[in-house]
Amino acid sequence: MKKIEDDLMNADDYTKFCKLDHQTRQCVKPQSVLRYFDGTFVDIDPVFNDTAFENVDNVLYMAATHNATRDGFRFFLAIKHETTQNTVTSKMTRSIVSFGLPHEEYGSSDYEMEAEKFSGDKLKPILEKYEDTSEFKFSYRSEAIWMYSARNQAMEDVLWAGASMAFIFLVILLHTRSLWIAGFAILSIFASFFTGNLIYNLVCRFDYIGYFHILSLFVILGIGADDVFVFYDIWRNSACDEYLSVAHRLSDCYKRSAFSMLITSLTNAVAFLSTAISPLLGTRSFGVFSALLIVVNYLSVILYFPTVVIMYHTYFEKATWPCCYPWQKGSDHESADDKNDKKERAKHYSKPDVESEKHEDEIFASRVNPVYEPDVPVNQNYHWSRSFDDNQIPPKHRSGQENGYQSYLRNGDWRITGSYRLYSPGHTQQPKRNRQASNDRKQNGVMVNKIQNHVSYLDSKSKSLSKKRKKKSIFVRFFRNYYFRFVTHKVIRWLIILVLAGVLAFFIYQASQIEPDNKLFNILPDEHPHRKAYSHKLYSFLSSLGEGTGLMSVHLLLGVKQNDLSICHFSDPVCTGKQEWDPDFNPNSEEAQLALMGLCEKLRTLPEAEAKELHIKKNPNTGEYNIKCFMDNLQTFLQVESKRDGKNWSLPFTKERVDSFIADKPQFYNSSVFTAEFNNNLEVAISYWLTNKYTNEYTSDFYKFDQLIGEKTGPFSSPVINKTDMMYGNDLKFLAISVGTDIQAMLLGYREGDPIMESWEQFLNKQLNNMPKGLKIGFQTSSHERWIWITRQRLLVDNAIYGIVIGLCLACPILIIATGNVITGLLATFSLCCTTVCVIGVIVLGGWKLGMIEAMNMCMVVGLSVDYVVHLAEGYTLSLHTGRLSRVRDMLDLMGVSVFFGACTTLGASLFMFFTVLSFFSQFGTFLFSTIGFSLVFSMGLFVTLLGIIGPEGNTGNVLAFFRRVCGERSRRRKSRRDARQNK
Repeated sequence: MKKIEDDLMNADDYTKFCKLDHQTRQCVKPQSVLRYFDGTFVDIDPVFNDTAFENVDNVLYMAATHNATRDGFRFFLAIKHETTQNTVTSKMTRSIVSFGLPHEEYGSSDYEMEAEKFSGDKLKPILEKYEDTSEFKFSYRSEAIWMYSARNQAMEDVLWAGASMAFIFLVILLHTRSLWIAGFAILSIFASFFTGNLIYNLVCRFDYIGYFHILSLFVILGIGADDVFVFYDIWRNSACDEYLSVAHRLSDCYKRSAFSMLITSLTNAVAFLSTAISPLLGTRSFGVFSALLIVVNYLSVILYFPTVVIMYHTYFEKATWPCCYPWQKGSDHESADDKNDKKERAKHYSKPDVESEKHEDEIFASRVNPVYEPDVPVNQNYHWSRSFDDNQIPPKHRSGQENGYQSYLRNGDWRITGSYRLYSPGHTQQPKRNRQASNDRKQNGVMVNKIQNHVSYLDSKSKSLSKKRKKKSIFVRFFRNYYFRFVTHKVIRWLIILVLAGVLAFFIYQASQIEPDNKLFNILPDEHPHRKAYSHKLYSFLSSLGEGTGLMSVHLLLGVKQNDLSICHFSDPVCTGKQEWDPDFNPNSEEAQLALMGLCEKLRTLPEAEAKELHIKKNPNTGEYNIKCFMDNLQTFLQVESKRDGKNWSLPFTKERVDSFIADKPQFYNSSVFTAEFNNNLEVAISYWLTNKYTNEYTSDFYKFDQLIGEKTGPFSSPVINKTDMMYGNDLKFLAISVGTDIQAMLLGYREGDPIMESWEQFLNKQLNNMPKGLKIGFQTSSHERWIWITRQRLLVDNAIYGIVIGLCLACPILIIATGNVITGLLATFSLCCTTVCVIGVIVLGGWKLGMIEAMNMCMVVGLSVDYVVHLAEGYTLSLHTGRLSRVRDMLDLMGVSVFFGACTTLGASLFMFFTVLSFFSQFGTFLFSTIGFSLVFSMGLFVTLLGIIGPEGNTGNVLAFFRRVCGERSRRRKSRRDARQNK
């Protein structure tokens, strides 16, 4: 112990920061049991001078038993200690090294940063040197070292975000097989973080950046990669279709991806913004910051990333990989059939024909390829290309003009813009001929020949497209074929539901066991020396349990209002606002003094049941409640003075008694100050009492009550005669009554503390209602900031509940609107609920309770888990088939790979967070991994299986069809009423 203390005191620049003795101006020695050996207490007993440690047992025994040292020595004893006739043994002990203020070189604003830097650079290496000592277990704690360690460790943990980014880059590279796409995709995500930060600071005017904001980097990596996969997979799948130009292809990809990503981004942003309702700056600012990142990332994916894809398609798509030579990929070499197709197509398409296409008459095909089961009819009622009969052809397309019959190939079907749809050989339905168009054909022989040539060209082109579709990636074929058959198997689908129902039931039970956290939020792991030392401080030493500062006190304040925070910037974490006082506060009147004395009497004589509810501590010797009421001690003091002076100075101290009091003591008071307007009666008595008759020989009352009485100089303030450093006649600004409780402050949890705080709130409000006008304003607070902590916990619990409820309530209508189907939207919402419950269950399984980071995570779970189910639901809706199994197959073909790779990237990004040291990083990694994992399981497992069993078919649950039916029915009713009126 001595070696450690000596090394610390000999550290560089220690003398600049140490606490100085007010007499010697030298650094005070650390507080420890060593002070009983180095002669510090030699004046009490010569035994306390054993610098060679030759009489250890006798010194310790004397320190533990001597009346002058016994109470102080107990501070260094652990709960598990033993005092025998010869010595004292203790399981552990402690030392305290003190820093001092003011500093000679640094002002108060710079001192904290300089002290932190000194502690981290100079003291921390010395302390770390003794962590692995074999003689004893050693731990240490310091606010300065804590801040230094947390800040530097946060910077080191952020480096794991680089590893996450590298992993996501490799996954994108594997999936896209393009360095160009992967590199610029990562750049897009990374740029979104900095762009969002600029908007956060410059537009939203947030100045606060905390540890939680670092988590947003991991979040946006996963979400950004998911959006990249969605857009690029749709672009790559569109290669199986024919378009008039790249612009048409890009437009089709926009239609298919932008809305889907908009829904997921909107839901994610709303989920994060739900934390903005919290009055806690950390969670509120994190929610706003993350929502901005998501919005910026969405704009980047739909504005910037398509440019990257188009440049890749134009310049690099045919280049070999990984080299950059402009050679064609081996898999993309043109076959003889492809070359013949180009030649044949050149015969049928002339440049003037294409350029003369009327763009306003263009009609695009399905966003899903309806080619997997040609025997299943396409839903013609809601497809743009349904056949028109003679009466359905729009008049503008009946002219038979040559430019009105341009055709092009799309999804295996030949489309004739304007009037006709000619089916490929795989289709059984044939379009009805338009009589007027037939006449036009006869009049335009050239165009008729063109159309006939197109028909003869269909077989070869359809075969070519079939070959392209077979070239789809192995992942697409897996989800389209094997996985589809797995989740739709007549037996396996019920086993999937049964297994997932069991998992859901287990996690519902776990989620029901969650409870608010009873401990302060800690970012360092439990095995860190700081955490160990803090735990020992709370639970291992005598003074932490049942003695002194270990017990909580409740203070009843009168004359003080809540601070005015309007002068603070809304994102300033340091500003405490402007102190507000009650302008009507007046404890000087006789009525007010009697009311104060009555409040003290009320507290002293509380019924046993009420005192137990408020946890007021009783003195074990006297049986009285532990109440610190200055009016009681002031009254006792004045009564003693009254007996000595032979006059009545007792409370209430009225104007008449003040005049008599100052007349009796002219050596202190200037009688000219006490005019008729003078009304600070109580303050005269208080100043005389606390200063011990203006002698500066303070009694125990001064140290007990000085902080409970606040005053300020006013118009009647005047110095004591011959005592210019003392004043009387000041204005009283606040008064407080302190009540000791039997509550261990740092062990008080939210569940137990919240009702106690509410009981005190109700008690004070009841007393304030009975107070005179000058004592109507006040509030109650606690020592150790426990009421503040409990209030924060209450806000966190409410924020978690509101976040989940808001997220689900907004997700359900968004999903219904996005899918256009009530049944699909409700099934998707049910999947979200399952994911949410399971993630809450993981919190309990992890041994955590509902604290700050857990509440924040619960607010985000809906937004983070909605992505995959939205993509799948939209894929199901976009299918042109009417049967649910065909729709499920189309859905897996279109979105299965995007969902799978999007989940893999986020899961991989979260895995790297397990290697971080700060607890909230690793805990957030567990939350993110479980959220994405359960979201993938319930979306690709439960949601897909349910769609295969009870998914809507045809127009069942279709919102648009419902409104059309309602509007049509109303139109028919109006028409029938109109016809009835005309018939009359």
